[in-house]
Amino acid sequence: IMFMRQEGRCEIVGIFDDDVASHGTLVEGVRVVGGTGSLPVGVNLLIAIGQNEVRKKIALKLDEVGANDGRPFWPRNGALVSESATVGAGTYIGPGVVVGPRASIGRHCILQPGAFVAHDALIGNYAFVGGRAMVAGFSALDEGAVLGMGAIVAPKKRVGAWTTVMIQSAVVSDIPEHVTCGGVPAAVMSESERTKVG
Repeated sequence: IMFMRQEGRCEIVGIFDDDVASHGTLVEGVRVVGGTGSLPVGVNLLIAIGQNEVRKKIALKLDEVGANDGRPFWPRNGALVSESATVGAGTYIGPGVVVGPRASIGRHCILQPGAFVAHDALIGNYAFVGGRAMVAGFSALDEGAVLGMGAIVAPKKRVGAWTTVMIQSAVVSDIPEHVTCGGVPAAVMSESERTKVG
C-alpha cells in the first residue's frame, strides 16, 4: 500500500478479505470493504499474502469466478524491469528490484525490495524472492519456491517446486522439489513442511 501510494498512478479502492471480522477495519489507512466475492468488475488486484500456498489457493478461487486478471505492479521509478522481460498477472515487484533481459516472472509472485533476477532466469508462478536475493542467468525457481533474503542461485541451477531456500544460502547445484535447504553451499536439510495447494 505504501509503495502504491508513493507511485500515485493508481487508486486503491479497498482491501478485500474473506474474514468477516476484518470488514470495516483499516490497514495502512485503507478500509477492508468486503470479501473476495465483492471485488469490483475489472479491478486489478494484488494478493498480499506472503505464504505461497495461500496465495495460489486465493488466485485459483478468483480464477473460477473470473476475477483474477490483475496486472503486475512495480514502482516505475524504483525498480528496473527489462523491456524484454515478461511478468505475470498479479505479481508484485518491490523497489530496487532489477529484472534482466528475457527473464520470465510467473503470476502472483512477490519479489521483495532489492532482489535481482538476471537475464533469462525463470521464476515460476506463486514464487517468492526475498529482499536482496539473487537469481543468476539461466537459473530457475519452480512454482511456489521461496528464496530467502540474501540467498543466491548460481547460473543454470534450479530450485524445485514448493522448496524453501533459507536466508543467506548459496544454491550451487540443483535442489529437488518439496524440501528445505540452506547453507553455503545449500544442502537439503529436510522434507518441506509446506504443503502443495491445488
